[in-house]
Amino acid sequence: MRSVASSFFSVFDFGTDIYTIIKYFEFERDAFGKLMLSFVTLSTVLQVIVVIINHRHNVRSCIMEVFWSITMIKPGLNKYRVLTNQNFPEDNKTLIPPVVELVTLKLCEVFAESIPCTLAERGRSNTRRAPRETFEHPVGAKT
Repeated sequence: MRSVASSFFSVFDFGTDIYTIIKYFEFERDAFGKLMLSFVTLSTVLQVIVVIINHRHNVRSCIMEVFWSITMIKPGLNKYRVLTNQNFPEDNKTLIPPVVELVTLKLCEVFAESIPCTLAERGRSNTRRAPRETFEHPVGAKT
């Protein structure tokens, strides 16, 4: 059940990222939309590269794992493998076990998407501060 929830939240996270990017384009904030889109794309590409490197010895397995990565179901699948203490078959010749793959893919997401998007959004909010409100007393009012 935990792995299903993990897959759901991974797909939900990707959906919210896409929704945010679409909203940036709708509000004519194209620069930030393109920036966030590039970070999400970079994160996905890095994850696919890690999967290809890890599963390159078995073409069928590699294609399936890449499919799971692109559809954002891979985090739940990895969590299931870790929770059930599964290892890849010996004939698969993967370089890293599932727990290391899980951590590596999460690090790819954090460093290629989460941190840059947060910093870009924070930088944007710092540059667009509203002017300080001034409170003027009405004429004749006691202070």
